[in-house]
Amino acid sequence: MDERTCPGCQQLLPPGSDECGNCAERSAVRSDGGDIRMSRRPRRLLRYWLLGISLALTVLASALYYLTLNTASRWNGVTGPVDWLRFALNSGSTPGTPAISGTLALGADSDHGVPVDFGTVDIGGHVTTAVSVTVLTAGVLGSISVVTQGVPDLDFNNAGSGTCTVGASYPANSTCTVNVSFSPKGVGTRLGAVVLQDASGEAMASRHIPMATGYLMGTGNGTWRLQSEAPPLRIGTGWVLPWGFDMDAAGNIFVANYPTRPYDAGGSVIKESPAPGGYIQTTIGSGFVGPSGIAVDGAGNVYISDASLQVIFRETPYKDGYVQSQIPTPGIGWPTAVAVDGGGNIYLTDAPKNRILKESLFAGTYRQTSIPTSVPYPLGLAVDPAGNIYVANGDLVKETPNGETYLESKIASGYEGWNGWGAELTIDAVGNLLIADTKRNQIVMLPLAGSSFGKPILLLSVSRPMAVASAVSGDLFYTTGAPGAAGFWRAPLNVH
Repeated sequence: MDERTCPGCQQLLPPGSDECGNCAERSAVRSDGGDIRMSRRPRRLLRYWLLGISLALTVLASALYYLTLNTASRWNGVTGPVDWLRFALNSGSTPGTPAISGTLALGADSDHGVPVDFGTVDIGGHVTTAVSVTVLTAGVLGSISVVTQGVPDLDFNNAGSGTCTVGASYPANSTCTVNVSFSPKGVGTRLGAVVLQDASGEAMASRHIPMATGYLMGTGNGTWRLQSEAPPLRIGTGWVLPWGFDMDAAGNIFVANYPTRPYDAGGSVIKESPAPGGYIQTTIGSGFVGPSGIAVDGAGNVYISDASLQVIFRETPYKDGYVQSQIPTPGIGWPTAVAVDGGGNIYLTDAPKNRILKESLFAGTYRQTSIPTSVPYPLGLAVDPAGNIYVANGDLVKETPNGETYLESKIASGYEGWNGWGAELTIDAVGNLLIADTKRNQIVMLPLAGSSFGKPILLLSVSRPMAVASAVSGDLFYTTGAPGAAGFWRAPLNVH
């Protein structure tokens, strides 16, 4: 018997049957009356293609998740490209809302684009000047503090007899003076501030910032100690990836403890306070996901760059703790590093856009300046007292202020950080440039030589240094991110 097929869907008909069954249901009628027919084979192929793509995506997602679960693999470079891609893709996204106590109110702080500079004073000497501060938050003055990076009556002291009077009422935009004495306790640049708090605490409660802040800067002249008498010491416990850190004038250390994997909860900011025989560890702030950079200004404010959230937190000293807020930074992506100058201006890396952002307070409002750099994906960052910016990721360049722009000059090359990311930089008190050269497992110093730097000096060979700083005492502090040996360390700074 001859085989017969349905004229609609071309299926074989049962023997002796002229009925096409349900084939008509798979037919459609065009507007001109013609038939549109689809066979089962193309539809099956389409379903197979969709199923294959779905399975491939599932396998890829599972593989990436498995790799990121392996903490050790992050260190041998396997997941470096994965983390890089996740950061790059996230750079334009909207960060989640962290659990913070407030957003920094514009117009709630005194102008501080330029500090009052006391100049160079010999160790043991002193100079006094009247510092004018502008009150931008009206209130009754409750207290006057003169601090050195948050520490009262250290290098900068209240000399009395100023016009700012406790108990007096001050309207917004009014000014008064505080007589300040500068008597440097250490060599090199010293940062300080005059801080006015209102009697009721309303400015801190509603604005998360004091009534007024006037920033100070001075330079101690004396002999820079190059060797410490203290023995090497491992500081603190519980480190995961202690990325960046900074110290205040009292020797308190603030460390950004990065989590196990990018975007995971568990990031924290640790404070290590000097105590007899060691340090006392506490945690400050909350809501961090990927804290990576730390900077302390003259008033003792602690700035934390959270690379994962793309947020800059500010911890403002108040009574026995801190009040948390955020610095407005529109358009920023992956800010791994943060730095401050003597005037309280904030500098941030914006790696995906190959630039540095400067956030300055003028007329009570943050003004953002974009500073392009030739360094690809800039990550390492430092700022000296003159406002020169140093940026690293492979190349190390200097951005020098020139009117409204910056002039770039190349200092060195080959300095790279973890997984090829930028080496962390610090300018010490006398202007030397310290580099945590993670790629080469070493900490080096570029000594200041006039307006440039001399040849690199090896300070220490150490596995995976992440950040570095030196103290007036001659101590060298650094963090490491080696597998199983992540930590914070103090060692003698011995330069010959």
